[in-house]
Amino acid sequence: MGRLADTVAVITALGDGGQPLGMTVSSLTSVSLEPPLVLFCPAVTSRTWPLLRAAGSLCINVLSEHQQGLSVQFAKAAKRFEDVAWMPSPGGVPMLRGSLAWLECSVINRHRAGDHEIVVARLHHIASAGCGGPLLRHQGRYARLAIPGAEVPGA
Repeated sequence: MGRLADTVAVITALGDGGQPLGMTVSSLTSVSLEPPLVLFCPAVTSRTWPLLRAAGSLCINVLSEHQQGLSVQFAKAAKRFEDVAWMPSPGGVPMLRGSLAWLECSVINRHRAGDHEIVVARLHHIASAGCGGPLLRHQGRYARLAIPGAEVPGA
């Protein structure tokens, strides 16, 4: 399965006390255009996912190719929002600055699938920075999308 390229995203929400919460996922895909649905797959062992799920409103921050550090921070750090620039979405959910796109959504369905949960979410607000490429995972490593004719930094 490592041969598949996965989009890297950070799921964010506000906790019960208004504190920002977040976690990295590398399984995100579009499900439907009408209604607008996406899915992502958090591990069932995640301690952060139950807190995010309880929040109701989520933001899926599609990371840009320059946000590898955020991906690592939201996957492993104890203080995930430390030194992280964010702004509230229309619904008040944290949107990470510099992300490629922001998908504000709510969970409509969940399915247990082995050691992960398949989460289907309905989109309510969508915004895009409109520049750069996505951060990807491929064969256990971070990768960038090579776009023919695009300028390669440092080339």
